[in-house]
Amino acid sequence: MKILLHNEASGVHANLRDGLRILGHEATLLMTSGQTAQGRPADVITGTDRAGWVGRVARHIVPLYTYRRFLNYDIISFVMGLSMLPGRAIRYLDIPNLKKEGAQLSYYGVGCDEVSLLRVREDAKNLRCCASCIQFDVLGQQCAKTTLSMREKASSYGQHFDFSVSPSYVYSHCHTFFPNAAHAAIQFPINLGSLPFLPSKSKHKPLIVHSPTRRGFKGTDVVMRAMLILSMRRQDFEFVLVEGLAHQDYIAAMRDCDIYIDQVLSEHGAGMAALENLACGKIVISGNGFKNWNEFRFNEESPIIPASQDPETLAEMLSELLDNKHTFPSAAEVGRAFVERHHDHVTIAERFTSLWRTGSS
Repeated sequence: MKILLHNEASGVHANLRDGLRILGHEATLLMTSGQTAQGRPADVITGTDRAGWVGRVARHIVPLYTYRRFLNYDIISFVMGLSMLPGRAIRYLDIPNLKKEGAQLSYYGVGCDEVSLLRVREDAKNLRCCASCIQFDVLGQQCAKTTLSMREKASSYGQHFDFSVSPSYVYSHCHTFFPNAAHAAIQFPINLGSLPFLPSKSKHKPLIVHSPTRRGFKGTDVVMRAMLILSMRRQDFEFVLVEGLAHQDYIAAMRDCDIYIDQVLSEHGAGMAALENLACGKIVISGNGFKNWNEFRFNEESPIIPASQDPETLAEMLSELLDNKHTFPSAAEVGRAFVERHHDHVTIAERFTSLWRTGSS
């Protein structure tokens, strides 16, 4: 199949592309700027990163002409939005044309856009990760969740989509947005070949790392208060806050990490960072509630430790881990094996192609 992967969120499309290519498909990752999120390179760039008013105009006009180059694909998979076109006036007008030319449209519910975490105004504000993002993060302060300004328009184009995929319980509501689509739950794809196995060690001072892309959304305030509580009780650990790195540099920076704290406010779903660190052999604390595991029926206990949103409880969890650091090496092996069984990018690519061919994953 000839597959276009539009946009990116934490590497899900880059990893899926690599898995599809191994299976012999022609897969292309398209972005409107020079790089994907976290510095991952795109295959095709339709926009510009130029600063100033010229760049702003170009980013809105160029995609209007260039999207027509991609009308001859069998599958077009979207993340972080339902359209190749920017802005409010022309957004979504490409969808009928893509369908008219015979493409099947697929949505992968990852990240924050007009569908994935944007449910209804009251629900979105009541999600603690969203409320914290709106309060503390720059992007959150202009978040569409506060107005739902694009949702009604987007909804009218959701009927054109053929497939809707959820990688986590927190995104599973997105299926209702696509009434004519085949729905599936397919886990995040992880390219283990790109992740070195650097297992946590039972050393004198284990290193605890937190690496938020958005402090509000990830619950950094909770993490920092927990670390303060922990530091007042014991000193047999080190803590580092890692921010602002491209993905390759980020993986290198995590080399000496022993305990990784990911998002603590999204209680029913672990994200890509948690899974990548689990694959690297780290002890991982993240959102990992029972609803997510019921959704995917892994038939085994997840190695990811469910995070607490209470700083005191989180500090106690960390203290217990430090007391049992002798178990880190064996836990690292278990974590890597879990990702291999359930998130290998080639296996995930096979499930996607099965969905796209038969309507079932």
